[in-house]
Order: sequence, then C-alpha cells, then structure tokens
Amino acid sequence: MAYFGIAEFEPGPLLDCLNSIIFFANPDEKHPAHLTLRGPEDKSDKLAEKAQTALSGTPLKMVAVGDFFAEGRQTVYLHCGNGLIKHFWHKPDFPCPVPHVTLYDGHDEKFARELRHRLGRHRMVFEITIKDFKAVKAVPGQSQFNLFYDLNPLFIADILGKEKNPIESVRRLSIARRLNAIERFCKWLETWCYGSHSGHSGPDILRRA
Repeated sequence: MAYFGIAEFEPGPLLDCLNSIIFFANPDEKHPAHLTLRGPEDKSDKLAEKAQTALSGTPLKMVAVGDFFAEGRQTVYLHCGNGLIKHFWHKPDFPCPVPHVTLYDGHDEKFARELRHRLGRHRMVFEITIKDFKAVKAVPGQSQFNLFYDLNPLFIADILGKEKNPIESVRRLSIARRLNAIERFCKWLETWCYGSHSGHSGPDILRRA
C-alpha cells in the first residue's frame, strides 16, 4: 500500500478562506487545504513521528501564486515553504522541491487560467500554522477526505453577504459567479493579513462553529 505524507493546518479564518477558495473553484473537490510533502512511498512511522514533532506548530509562508499546465492537468496553487520542509521532502515524481498548496487541480484549462489571473490580482502572501503531519493511504477516490464537511458556512455567508447557508447552492452558480466569489475571499484575505484585522483573532462569525 502506498502512502502520502501531508501537513494539515490549524483551524481558523485563514484555513476557512483557503478551503472556501478550493470549494468554489471546484465544488466536487474532496481535499481540504493541505501540503503534500512525501509520496507515494511505503509508510514510515518513524519519519512521520519526526515530521510531526518538527513541523507541528510551525508557520508556513505562502509566497506566490503558481500554475502547472501540462498533460491534460490544469493546476493552480500557492507556492509556500519554511526552513524545515526540505528535510522531509520526498516526492519521486517531483524530485525538485516545489512545495505548494493546491487551489485547483482539474481539466478545465480556460477556468484554470482565469482563476490564475484573478488570484494574481491579489497579494496572496501570508503565513498559516501547520497543525500536524500524517501519513494517509493512497486510496482511489480518497474517501478519507471530504472538503464539504470542513467548510465553515458562517465564514462563507459573511464574506458573500448571505444570510443563509450558501454552500448547497454553489454547484448551481455560473463559473463567473464562482470566480467573483473567489475574488471576494481573496480581498478578505488581504484585509485580514494587511488591514485592520491583522494580528487579531477576528469577529465571532469568522470562527469555526
């Protein structure tokens, strides 16, 4: 059985924002925001334990929006890193480290390029704290993940100015409206990191219920 080593992030408004962007980019996406550091490989409990000890509670800095368009896959991501990642990086298919948090990975090149363009309008530079590191099985369909249940409906409703839970209706939105919503999340992110909320825990409505 092959395994992947992933770093997950501390719950809070920044994670809510990343998960919201991922969901609006692809409402069928199963993976919440995360950083894949290793895999595929045989499970190594000792390595996972070392990574957990070293990475837990450390900041991960997002430094730029990036993309990868090739071989039928269209990927848009946030390039990220810290001084510890290189010690745990092992991805045979990608030997040159490009640590990143994927925001969209699909087949729609037109959408991916427009998403990349929209994200590029904003200052997507910030730090998020790593909560833990764990090894997960490479299971077809990745049923152990479910982004839908990690979303914060209060966060989404507040940013989009909706009184009701907007999550159920996302699949019915046009691509243009989904992209506009993603831009509103990006604008919130800029304000949170560089505006009046910088360094504060934020209003109650932005906290996970």
